[in-house]
Amino acid sequence: MARLTSFLKSLTTPEDRLSGAEGLMTYVYGPYDPQKHTKENWQPGPYRENKSRYLWTDAFGVVNFISLAELSGKPHYLDQADALIKNVHNILGRQRGGSSLGVGASSHQPRLLGASDDHPTKGGLRIGKVHPEEHPDGDGQYYHYITKWAFALNRMSLARNDAKYNNWAVELLKAVHPHFVYRTSGGGVPKMYWKISIDMKRPMVPSEGNLDPFDGLITVRLLQNTAAAFRGRKNKEGGVKGGGGRVEEKEDVLVKEEEDFLSMVEIKYRRYHSSDPLDLGEALWLTHWALASDSSPSKSGVTMPSSTGAGEAAQGEKVKEEAWARFIATQSIQSLDKLWRDGYFSEPAGYRLAFREFGTTLGVQVNPVAATTSTSQWKKERIDALHTFWASRVIERDMDITPVMMASSLVPGAWDKNFKFKKGEEEE
Repeated sequence: MARLTSFLKSLTTPEDRLSGAEGLMTYVYGPYDPQKHTKENWQPGPYRENKSRYLWTDAFGVVNFISLAELSGKPHYLDQADALIKNVHNILGRQRGGSSLGVGASSHQPRLLGASDDHPTKGGLRIGKVHPEEHPDGDGQYYHYITKWAFALNRMSLARNDAKYNNWAVELLKAVHPHFVYRTSGGGVPKMYWKISIDMKRPMVPSEGNLDPFDGLITVRLLQNTAAAFRGRKNKEGGVKGGGGRVEEKEDVLVKEEEDFLSMVEIKYRRYHSSDPLDLGEALWLTHWALASDSSPSKSGVTMPSSTGAGEAAQGEKVKEEAWARFIATQSIQSLDKLWRDGYFSEPAGYRLAFREFGTTLGVQVNPVAATTSTSQWKKERIDALHTFWASRVIERDMDITPVMMASSLVPGAWDKNFKFKKGEEEE
């Protein structure tokens, strides 16, 4: 690891950053030998803290593997993504394994209510925390983790050209929606719980996450458009190849869910505010899906080739930029500029968290507003400075989430709406 951290401090080219991301992913998940490993026999290493899986980090892991496969030309990274997806579904898609949280501990537990081997996400997915859900920092289900995993599955559908992953993501959001989203007795605009119990029967934290409705809206639309793309590629038997079954018509995919999120977003976006670097970076990442690629506010009906995430079938679709996205993106980059001016990013490492700042650097890199509203420094020396600062500290604490999110920041890849997927191979 010492050699890797030394290398991470001197990244100067895209090839260097790709190699750095590969090294970080190998450190976290373990080596893969194409001569002896396949997606069936390779197992991703357990995390150091919980000796198991963690949904947020593994969502980043899957997307990173997809990026590495596309950019390095090494197809085994997709096999690793497949193995990680299976491992997550077999652990976080099941009941907790008692006092032990080892990788194998939960794999023999019953699946969460409503799920099955063929539909592993229909019971939602656990967070993966060490403590039981009764603990203040215990296990349960987070909506923003659920949407991250749904996004990872969606990207895997595009990388593999296989509908089943997107279908799993649709089933996941449909399953959890009525448990996270609720209306008060007086009706009106729906609200959301931040955290619910593993069995989805009760709220664990009744307040609403700052970005959860925005997470929901963007993710639902990505899944809708990918489903529409696959609907146009049916095999001669009338279904979609890849074991995912027939894709629903677009107008039938998560329609109620989209309506709920739209109503929440319209009410909430004008009040958006944050001083947290991860939250602000996430806001930039989310909004970039709904912004014109050239970032000009005068372009209201521009062509956004990959903004829908629907692959080749959706490229060239006219999408009207939405006011909420530009408002939040502008607020977010201005808040990050203020944090920089106020010295937040110059504080000693002990007062900061690396993975939260990698959320910033990822969001800034993909969002077009950052290139016009903010100074160009965010695209240049600020990102490089943060990468260099954390390079030698990447495993000092949070030894899994930090290196995985640093890999995302080094190689945004499939996190970017403009990322071009090679035509994946459909699996029989």
